[in-house]
Amino acid sequence: MSVEAAKDIAASIPGAKFVELDGADHAPFIGAGAQHIVARIREFVRTSHSVGATSTNRFGAIVMTDIIESTRAASEFGDARWADMLARHDVQVHDDIDRHHGECVKFTGDGYLAIFESCENAVRCAASLRRTAAEFGLTIRCGVHAGGYEPAGHDAIGLTVIIASRLMAAAAASKILVSDAVVNSVAGAGFRFGADSSFELKGIGYLVRAAELVADSGAERWLPDLSQDDGQRLTRFDKIITAAARRLPAR
Repeated sequence: MSVEAAKDIAASIPGAKFVELDGADHAPFIGAGAQHIVARIREFVRTSHSVGATSTNRFGAIVMTDIIESTRAASEFGDARWADMLARHDVQVHDDIDRHHGECVKFTGDGYLAIFESCENAVRCAASLRRTAAEFGLTIRCGVHAGGYEPAGHDAIGLTVIIASRLMAAAAASKILVSDAVVNSVAGAGFRFGADSSFELKGIGYLVRAAELVADSGAERWLPDLSQDDGQRLTRFDKIITAAARRLPAR
C-alpha cells in the first residue's frame, strides 16, 4: 500500500490521525519499530476526543443464543416444571455472563443477547453458556460477531447484532458459529476453530465468513469468583426470585 493511499484512508475516517513511520513493511507489531507503533497508538487513545458527541454508537462483541426445540421441551415438562427450569437456567446464564464481564441485554424468549467489550470474553462465555445449557438438559445454538451497535433501551440494534443473530440461526444444535472478525481477534488465546466457511445470511448483502468453535482450552481457570455480592452470598432462592423479576415488564 502506498503512503498516498494510507493518507486517503486516514482522511476518510473522522477523528483519524495519519502517522508515517520508518520501515519497509506493514507488519505492525513485529520488528524493531513495534514499540514506536504501540507508543503512537497509546498516545492517540489517551488524547483523542470522541467523534460526534451526540452519537450513541458503541463497539462490542455480540453473543446471541437460542434454545433448540424449546416449545417441544415445554410441552414435555409441563408449564410449571418448564418455568422452574427456565428460572434456574436464567440464574446460571446471568452468572456466566457476569463472570465473563459481559452485559445481558435481554432475554429473547428462547435465548439471550449479551454484549462484551472483549472478543475473547465473548467466545469463552458462549462456550460456558453451552455447557450450562447441557447441565439443565437443554441444547442451544449460538452466534458471535463483533462491531458497532446502537443501544436502544433494553436492547441493541445494528448490523452487528443482525449478523450475530443470523449466525446463530445458521448454527446447528449445540454449535457456536464465530465470525471471521472475532476469530482473527482471538488468535493465540487458546481457542480451536473448524474450517471457516462463507454464509449467505438473510438480509445481509454479502457473504459472511465464520467458523465453528471446536475447543476453548483453559476457559474457566482465569475467571474471578463473582458469586459474592457485597460480601454476602445470594441464596439460590434469591437468585430465582431475581431471575423471575427480570422477566416481568417494568411498571
